Amino acid sequence: MQRIPRNPRAKPIVTCLDCGAGRLRSVRDDYEHHFVYEGRKYRVTVRQLPITKCGRCGEISLGQEALAVLLEAEYRHLDLLLPREITSARQRIGLSQRKCAQLLGTGVATLSRWEKGHIRQSRSMDNLLRMALEDEGCRKHLEGIRLRALRRRRSDPAWSGSKTPR
Repeated sequence: MQRIPRNPRAKPIVTCLDCGAGRLRSVRDDYEHHFVYEGRKYRVTVRQLPITKCGRCGEISLGQEALAVLLEAEYRHLDLLLPREITSARQRIGLSQRKCAQLLGTGVATLSRWEKGHIRQSRSMDNLLRMALEDEGCRKHLEGIRLRALRRRRSDPAWSGSKTPR
């Protein structure tokens, strides 16, 4: 519930949706965050997280800034490449999403989801990403594997050829 202030430039006073009586205020507070990755539970404490907190009941809510900070904390805690790190490394070496996905043996949509932070890559894919994005020899080796597989498919009479990868 909001009360309209007399001064149109003043911030509106917002009351807590949980208790209905307390005023919500923006604060920075330590926050213990629990999450699950690959079936295992983790806990990370984020210092001075920007949250909205009820002055009466203590109920908190997390805005977009807080959620972004928590997501980055998860990646850092797990020692995974951050979405922006995947994108910048791929672009730095001049790979399109399509070419990078082919080298890794994954779909373009999956790589895009990793780069946008919609899903986290597995530990094994993070390791492969690091090798492929940091080592030219690894990229050449992965390309060789892909080309040999294409040649085998093309020479196999059972292969229809209608869905030959590019």
